[in-house]
Parts: sequence; structure tokens; C-alpha cells
Amino acid sequence: MFEKIKSIIRNFFLNLKYLKRKLQETVFFDFLYGSKNKYILKFDNLQTIYSTKDEHSKHWFFPRYSGKRIHEPLVTKMLIDTLNKTDIFVDVGTHLGYFTCIAGKICTKGKVYGFELDKNVLPLLTKNIRLNNLTNVEVYNYGVSEKSGYVKIRKIISPSPVLSISKDCEDNDYQLVKSISLDDFFCNKEHKPNVIKIDVEGSELFVLKGMKNLLKNENLTIFLEIHGCLLHKFDTDSKEIISFFKKREYLVYEIINHRRNIKDQRERLKEIEEDNLIDYNAMLYITKNINRI
Repeated sequence: MFEKIKSIIRNFFLNLKYLKRKLQETVFFDFLYGSKNKYILKFDNLQTIYSTKDEHSKHWFFPRYSGKRIHEPLVTKMLIDTLNKTDIFVDVGTHLGYFTCIAGKICTKGKVYGFELDKNVLPLLTKNIRLNNLTNVEVYNYGVSEKSGYVKIRKIISPSPVLSISKDCEDNDYQLVKSISLDDFFCNKEHKPNVIKIDVEGSELFVLKGMKNLLKNENLTIFLEIHGCLLHKFDTDSKEIISFFKKREYLVYEIINHRRNIKDQRERLKEIEEDNLIDYNAMLYITKNINRI
């Protein structure tokens, strides 16, 4: 009995300490960032603006990207270097539209298509597109998969940066979202994508299987965030994804330390072979065009 009382008291003080720390963090955060209503990215002669009036956006951008820090600077730099003003860019998993807005600023004579699974994010994404006066951007509340129809996702009531297609939701714990394959979406469009960015929290292979026709484009470049620690939930692994590209004669590279800036461009990329197992989050750079490497 005495040990049980000691355990209750100890847990009480641990919870009290945790609540105190969270309160201090909240007050400190509000003091530093509460009045910040936007995040401005200035990078490589390009400027984009993102609203941080809502709590989700504010906590996504701050404090990680306060000062001169930016989201995935090396990927941002490579995407800017890769895109041309006439390109067709596809952003699968747009979230708040960080890369969507960057592409919209560059592809002034092209087109940008964004696909976002989370309907709670759509108003925030749309606000950022308007803030940047982008008329060449279209966004869709679709899940991108291997076929068109519907997919299951977890029921959520607020925006989430990690929402993905789900295979194991309980019957009362999921909702249906319209899905589409990229091949179906672009089948009747005159202009096909030149550059595609994919970030889908483990369901990467679903997206790839639905774009086999697009992959025939010899000038296609793909930025693929591969979630090595989540792929098993979708009955696959990084070797299968890499093999998928190798069979189609694509070159596959890992962008080394993609969340940090690397000054020496020779250190940016590491070629990935079929037998390489990636069991962590990594950004892959995939292309057939050796001139883009």
C-alpha cells in the first residue's frame, strides 16, 4: 500500500512538472511568435509569403524557420535550379504549399498542380496561393494513388502534416477521400509534368504505380521523400521503390543531409543502387537526364 501511495504521489508531481513546462513553452512561444502573421522566404532572388495567422501554420514555421533558417534548404535550392518558367510542376502532398508557391513563382508560363489529402489544410494552402498572387496554380483535395476512386484516411478535425492513406483504419475511425492516379489526371491534358515532388508519408509506391505512363517522359525529374521507417505499413520497402525506377532506366540519388545546406555541390548527391536499404527519411532525386545532375 505504501509503495502504491508513493507511486501516485510521484506520478502527480511528474504530471505537474510536465504541465508547468508546457505552460512555460506556450507562454514563451506566444511572446516570441504570437504577433507574427506571416513567414517570408527570401532565397535565390525569389520571395514567397506564407500566412501564419492560424495556430497550425504558426507552429509549423516557428521556431524552426525563424531568423534566416528555411525549410529543407538544399531541396529548395535544387528545386529552384531545376524548374524553368515553362515547366509543369506537380506537388503530391502539398501541405501548406511551401514548394507549391515556390514553383508557382518560377513556372510563370507553365502550370502547377497540387494534391493534398487533408481537407483541413486546403483553406490554409489556398490562402498562401492568394498571398503570392499565383494564378497558375490549381490544387485538389485528392489522395494520389495507383488508381482513381476512393481511399481511406484517419478521421481528424485539425490540419496534420503527417496524414496519409491508411490500410488499417477501424470501420468507425476512417473517412473516404477521392483518389486519382496521375496517369488518369493527365491523360487528356496536352502538357505533361516535367518535375514532380512527392511526399506522402509511406504510400510512395501507390503514387508511383499510378504514374507509369508519365514515367515514359525522358525529361521528367522527381523529388521523392522516401519514408523508410513507414514503408512496411504499406507492405513494401525502399528496395522495391528503387527497383521500380531502375527497371525504367532512371538514375536514383539520395540528396545528402537534405535538411541542411551543403556548399560543395559535389557532395549533394549519392547514387543509390537496388540493394541499398533506406530505413530512414530521405529525399531522393530521380532523373534520366544526366545534364540535370
